[in-house]
Amino acid sequence: MSSEAIDTLDLTDLRCNCGQDVVFIKRIISLFVKQSRVDIVLLKNAVNDCDLNAWSLAAHSLKGSAGNIGAKKLYELADMAQRLAPIQKERMPEILGEVIARHKTVLDLLEKEGVYEPVERGEVGPYTGG
Repeated sequence: MSSEAIDTLDLTDLRCNCGQDVVFIKRIISLFVKQSRVDIVLLKNAVNDCDLNAWSLAAHSLKGSAGNIGAKKLYELADMAQRLAPIQKERMPEILGEVIARHKTVLDLLEKEGVYEPVERGEVGPYTGG
């Protein structure tokens, strides 16, 4: 894994905390994928509704999920989103775009690590509609 990829996703702690149990790690990753998708939909809704409280709650949830699996850059972005929204709400759409891009990167890296398999190649995430 490249140094940029390691800066984005580091599964070392997760693997250690799970005792290298690949089945359990995949279960944790599956929970991350499901919850992070919900959080992104909630972020989109918060942008559409200009709801700062909903934005903050969804960003906080995403931050926790990302932190749990070692998705460091997504964690940092969600943390920034949570803190920044109340003072720079006009940046919410821009930050949402960054969150979506970073989330896609994390999913790609999880797939390369062999701990995540999209249900099907054309799997649709929370990135469309709105």
